[in-house]
Amino acid sequence: KELEPSLKNVNKLSPIIRESFMQLEKKYPCLRNARVMGLKGAIDILDKNGNPDPQGADLIVSKLLEHGVIISNSRYRHLGNTLMIQPPLIITPKQLKKSFREFDLVLQEIYHIKKYEHVPEETTQIQLDVRHHIKRKMHILRHHIRHHMGHHFVRKMRRNRHG
Repeated sequence: KELEPSLKNVNKLSPIIRESFMQLEKKYPCLRNARVMGLKGAIDILDKNGNPDPQGADLIVSKLLEHGVIISNSRYRHLGNTLMIQPPLIITPKQLKKSFREFDLVLQEIYHIKKYEHVPEETTQIQLDVRHHIKRKMHILRHHIRHHMGHHFVRKMRRNRHG
């Protein structure tokens, strides 16, 4: 009984997911085959040739996480090009719409660059974005490790000197 209000929320939220996916599909040619059942939605990410684009999907998932939106991508047969959304039952329509606005902003950021930058044919913009993103994250991670390990090492040396 305590879940009844949340389950009623599904009837309000499912059309928002469906409509949002349809709008994104119209706006971005790389998004295809949107499907929604209840609060579970999925959409495929394709490259410019219409092939599955798991690197693009990975980049979208990563950038959405930076924007505070948790979304996953499939690992079915190592394709990983299907983005899946399954918001909690207690999410409000306003929060859900905000998540899709963030989704749109991330797609604009990723695919806007692709239109205006010259990229050699063998390397797509998505691949370059993924490489840049990974390099940036690794740089930040290395900095944090050096910083924390340095403090740990200094504390350990001080303890050894005084102990």
